[in-house]
Amino acid sequence: MIRTYLDGDGRLTDQDLTLPDEPPRDPNAIRWSAGAMDGVMGHHGGGHDGKAATSTAALLAKASRKPRERTLKKLYRALQNDDVVSYVDDMIESLVSARPDADAIHQVGLWLATTARHRGPAKIGLALIGITGTRDAGEIVMTLGAHDEFTLFAAVALSNGSTNPERDIWSLAKRVDGWGRIQCVERLSDATDPEIKEWLLREGYKNSVMYEYLAYTAATTGELTTALQRTEVDRQLLTSAGEIIEALIMGGPAQDIDDIDDAPAMLDAYLDLLDHRAETLGDLRTTTSIDRMLHGGEDADARAGHGWTQQDQQRLATKAERILAQPQWPEVVAEGLASEDDHTFWLAKEAAPRFGIATFDLFLERLRADPLGGSWFDAWRTADTDDRRNSLVDLARATFRPNVIVNGSPSSMGFGPEFRAHMEFDFTLQELRNHPGTGRDLISLGLTSPTIRNRNMALGALKEWPFATWPDDALDLLRRMASDDPQEQVRQDASELLTKAKIGA
Repeated sequence: MIRTYLDGDGRLTDQDLTLPDEPPRDPNAIRWSAGAMDGVMGHHGGGHDGKAATSTAALLAKASRKPRERTLKKLYRALQNDDVVSYVDDMIESLVSARPDADAIHQVGLWLATTARHRGPAKIGLALIGITGTRDAGEIVMTLGAHDEFTLFAAVALSNGSTNPERDIWSLAKRVDGWGRIQCVERLSDATDPEIKEWLLREGYKNSVMYEYLAYTAATTGELTTALQRTEVDRQLLTSAGEIIEALIMGGPAQDIDDIDDAPAMLDAYLDLLDHRAETLGDLRTTTSIDRMLHGGEDADARAGHGWTQQDQQRLATKAERILAQPQWPEVVAEGLASEDDHTFWLAKEAAPRFGIATFDLFLERLRADPLGGSWFDAWRTADTDDRRNSLVDLARATFRPNVIVNGSPSSMGFGPEFRAHMEFDFTLQELRNHPGTGRDLISLGLTSPTIRNRNMALGALKEWPFATWPDDALDLLRRMASDDPQEQVRQDASELLTKAKIGA
């Protein structure tokens, strides 16, 4: 199936390709993106199912000795649940201890990898190919690995079974962008190939999950400090360096700036280049992050324990401040605010307050052009006068009409494109809690919304509002919610508000 969706470079033409065993979308549940569940379990801890490992290894050993239809079907059924990542390592260890015939195990792996219509059996097929060698299965491994759901298992198979794992994993990494990219690049952390190291700096860290996962590998394996100290540093490398440094400063799910042994030297080299070449919003973003980090109070004190001297921090702060004081930035930001590119606009609107550039009118204009385009949070954040807030309330009334909001199951969590309006409505309901009496009809609408988030936020507003400012129909709506709402917490909150109303009255 996957092969038919690959382009000439071996990449999926549809990065969101739905696999045959994907269950119907549940609007009340968060759906894992391809490879996300395995990735999160691998990075942030997951269970180990020893019983499943032992029983599955036994079934595999039996299937390799007697690959009869009945035996193979029993094996397949045992692998259908997609929890194989929780036991695959222990399963392999148990299987190897049983010393089955390697060629026979390889054939079982090929059968699973090429015929499975469920992800669990296909993943185990890749694992078996990995321990028995990818000699005749390289194309199979690369084809399955092109889908992020299988890249982890494909990369491990290449690590274990390829005659040139570094180059093969690199080739696979270039075919994927999500969790698959993360899994591959992490397995290139010991790469010595100069071409791979350069790719890590320019492209390898990029992924659709979080750059923070791969920034450390790119900076260390790719030798970012040395690269920035070259006689010639081109714009692509300078831009990529800024994105890597930004991700290292943000930190989070992986090693960060405090884990870089030569971090001060890296930032010195970067800021020295920007001193006479700073020109983009990305340059501005990274420099701002460096400046904020160096003025981070307790964090700055803790950094001394990671090899930073006070002189390092003072020197780098001076360089960052000098770059931020350059005269081109207001014009660069203004141009970014006029951009139709979402990322460019985002960088510009984040930088605008630093230079005293007002953005409310721009956010309002964008909302009027596309009311569900995602600017409600920013508009409310910058609505600092009654007139501005009233203009947003008027637009909210026109956008979030009852026939748009009041539809769907009252137990809905509101995930999915059909709840786009409800998700945008959240920002208005959330902000109205700070403005008692403003948009009372919108609060009533939120109380009748099918999405739990909308109802919770409307209830949250009433908790903050004096009783005298409540909507006229609030009591009737709360009584109905207290008795009939499908969510226990919502019923409890509604009951508490009714008690508050009796006291306030």
